[in-house]
Amino acid sequence: MKATKLLFTLLMFILPALAYSEQASGTNEIPVSGKTEISKGPSRVPAAPAVEATQTGDLINIYFLNDLGNVTITITSETGETVYQHTAPTGYGASELIDTSDFAEGSYLITFTNATGLFLHGEFQI
Repeated sequence: MKATKLLFTLLMFILPALAYSEQASGTNEIPVSGKTEISKGPSRVPAAPAVEATQTGDLINIYFLNDLGNVTITITSETGETVYQHTAPTGYGASELIDTSDFAEGSYLITFTNATGLFLHGEFQI
């Protein structure tokens, strides 16, 4: 019983501290969704999530969880202007870092496309 009370007490202090730590770091997940199936040819795109994106301050961190071939990353402003575009090789553990310090405040759409039909997208704010 004492062990249960001790565990409960520790959890009461640790969980709020962890939640505060994540908020204090300013890291936000950019939800990424879209089409990952292939219409023709051999599939290089898995059914599992293939890309994770987070925003920390003026940086967008992109993590590729699978080999998707060469992926074009495009960021478009709310006015439709392409403010960033880069084609990157992918693979498990590959990552890209995008500096958004020159972007104006507003909403942005990030898209991930490749030659085999991948189309993923997410929205973020600056």
